[in-house]
Amino acid sequence: MKLTDEHVSELISTLRVRCADQGWWAVGVDVDDACDVIERLIKERNDARALLASFDEERLEEIITDSIDLDWTPRTAARAIVRAMKGGQS
Repeated sequence: MKLTDEHVSELISTLRVRCADQGWWAVGVDVDDACDVIERLIKERNDARALLASFDEERLEEIITDSIDLDWTPRTAARAIVRAMKGGQS
């Protein structure tokens, strides 16, 4: 069975409730923090997937074509793509 984001969210909720009910917080492991990290990683993975999905061949061609006007070199094209993937940040 492949775990979906919904499955993971349900597991995290169950883990938080059981830890609170059974007093597992006393074992020295902050399960709540671990659950927060898992949720953050899922969000970051989904954000990265969305960003990659937005870069098809036409978009990359447009970025490279725009960089050609800037005394093009392979490095210039690479920098233009990286800059575009960061949302225009340097």
